[in-house]
Amino acid sequence: MKPICRYGSLRVSLKWKVWAILWIGLVSVFYQVSWAEDLILATTSWTASFVEAAFPHLRGFKIVTLAGTDLRHPPEYELKPSDVVLLGNCTYFVFAGYEAMIPKIKQGSLRVGGTQVQIQTVNTPKVIRESVQKLSQLFGTEKEATKYIEQIEQFYRDWRKEVENTGLSSASVVCHAFLSPIAQELGLNIVGTYGPSPLEAVKIAELAGKQPRFILDNWHTDAGKPLIQALPGTPVVSFINFPGKEGTRSLLDVLSYNRDQLRKIAR
Repeated sequence: MKPICRYGSLRVSLKWKVWAILWIGLVSVFYQVSWAEDLILATTSWTASFVEAAFPHLRGFKIVTLAGTDLRHPPEYELKPSDVVLLGNCTYFVFAGYEAMIPKIKQGSLRVGGTQVQIQTVNTPKVIRESVQKLSQLFGTEKEATKYIEQIEQFYRDWRKEVENTGLSSASVVCHAFLSPIAQELGLNIVGTYGPSPLEAVKIAELAGKQPRFILDNWHTDAGKPLIQALPGTPVVSFINFPGKEGTRSLLDVLSYNRDQLRKIAR
């Protein structure tokens, strides 16, 4: 009886393996048929927002984002088996370079079927223009992208004027290092920065001694938490970089959200 049982188990095991192979094959065929020529794969909502800025109407293309918008720190996203199929069948793969998945791709353990496009992701007019133009030249959508870039640049002109009119340009600020380009763009008076590495006691004491008017913190990390605790009476403005929080989707959404956060300090 024992040999029969072993044979029966083997038969069931083989059956499931066959079904698994067939399922993977069907999924692969589905993606090849549906998206082999029209899939733009973005690592995070941030890289996806640059793609959408470069290609506003997405005629004949579909954007798929790997890391979900519900993640607080999307670069840490770990790939799922289904993502591997997407990577192998995309037309374009847009990434920034700091994502956890990138080393595996560069080492060759993950295959990317489409054109790999690395862009800078900093929410300043200069970088937005450079990255969006790089993508639009690839997609052949330069005219459409230029209109969006001009909206971003006008938004920043208005925002800088608002910061100046409310007196915030003279206020001292300690900010997360990743947000210092935006703070500089707005004309804020940066007296110290921190992150992305954890804050040590000496650095906390140094920054606390600056007695900043407010702290400009990066919502996506906890790097500023010790400093915020050390300065309990100091206002904190939390900016975001990755779309997703409170329904933000585009680059303009993110900038508008951050502008609203900064306005709370000016009141």
